[in-house]
Amino acid sequence: MSAPTHLERGYRRLLAFYPASFRREHEEEILSVLMDGATEGQQRPRLAESVNLLTHAISMRLHQRATGGVPMNAPNHNSAAKGLRGWWASPPRPGIQRLIIPWEYHHLRVFGVTRLAGGIVATGIGAFILSYGAYGWAALFLVIGALNLAAGHWLLTIARSASART
Repeated sequence: MSAPTHLERGYRRLLAFYPASFRREHEEEILSVLMDGATEGQQRPRLAESVNLLTHAISMRLHQRATGGVPMNAPNHNSAAKGLRGWWASPPRPGIQRLIIPWEYHHLRVFGVTRLAGGIVATGIGAFILSYGAYGWAALFLVIGALNLAAGHWLLTIARSASART
């Protein structure tokens, strides 16, 4: 058994985790890129490549399950020419209620404002801790603050979009 054959089979095993429709369309292209990027004498996929491929495959399967099979780039009446930002800010899409916790979905404005407030507080705490030189803790609070600010903005965008239609 030669090294490229063993390596190729390893990559194909990892690509098997992707949805079948995606594999039919992109498997050979991805495989050729992975094989071209392999180092001379490489026997199996590197750990980082394996983790990356598995993470992406699982996220694609979860998205497929959450949206009922609607692809991430599928056009809808709100996002035809808006690109990714239009897709992100154009709820409700089929399955959007499954991506947000049900009780949170029914009170989007309250949770959006709460997340924005929490993000502001966490960012302030992170900035305060940063002034004392505790970079690890500061980074933690700044990341938590950024994630809460982004989630709050997204929830308020959904609330604004939903109320405009009803």
